[in-house]
Amino acid sequence: MLPFTRRSLLTSTAIAAFSSTRLGHAIAAPATAAGTLNIACMFDPPGMDPTVNAVDLVSTITENVFDTLYAYDAKWQTAPLLAAGPAEISDGGKTVAIPLRTGVTFHDGTPMTSADVVASLKRWMKLSSRGQLVAPVVIAIEAPAPDRVVLRMNQPYPALLALLAFNSGTAIILPKARAEAAMGGPISRIEDLVGTGPFRVSERRPDQYILLDRSEHYTPSPLPASGYAGARTPASERLSFIPVPNVNTRLQ
Repeated sequence: MLPFTRRSLLTSTAIAAFSSTRLGHAIAAPATAAGTLNIACMFDPPGMDPTVNAVDLVSTITENVFDTLYAYDAKWQTAPLLAAGPAEISDGGKTVAIPLRTGVTFHDGTPMTSADVVASLKRWMKLSSRGQLVAPVVIAIEAPAPDRVVLRMNQPYPALLALLAFNSGTAIILPKARAEAAMGGPISRIEDLVGTGPFRVSERRPDQYILLDRSEHYTPSPLPASGYAGARTPASERLSFIPVPNVNTRLQ
């Protein structure tokens, strides 16, 4: 059995494992063939909505389910994930246009468009502690084309892309209808946890396990894997997160 850092587990199985500095090591066997990868967690997560819940364990699990517009690469620079390229900044920094990848599909089989991104960013700015930092300067979020989103602000906000790339208090992209239905608080039903990531949530039994199954609709980034960015190709068909509070039991 091998200790995995968060990034090494991302590389080998397309999942985000535990940070050695904040959550300790995750213990798992390398996934070299299709099957189930069992991952021992320190506790049962308090929820499954990474926008509202900034607990590390929540994002550790849901990074496999949801993508963000940008992510941190191996050099800790913001790099495109659902975005098709760098943001286009104009008007003295007060207008930020984000090109979107085409051909990306949600777990329910529907295509992702700018309308989904606009609704998701509005929810993020309302409910996320990170999004609430951005909200006061944003005048409007527009969708001038299906593959383009524009944020108009009353002043430049240099930290915008960095905040969009965070994997806690996360700016997850949901289908428009699901984002709008969850404007009032955290998503509680697992069937509403619909993202574009390599895995979909298939079952949760509190204090027993959380099961993620490989999504047949996942479309990886065309860019090579780098840090949290780029293509994330699953090496396992299923991820099973099991709460094991005792450290010795986790190690075994």
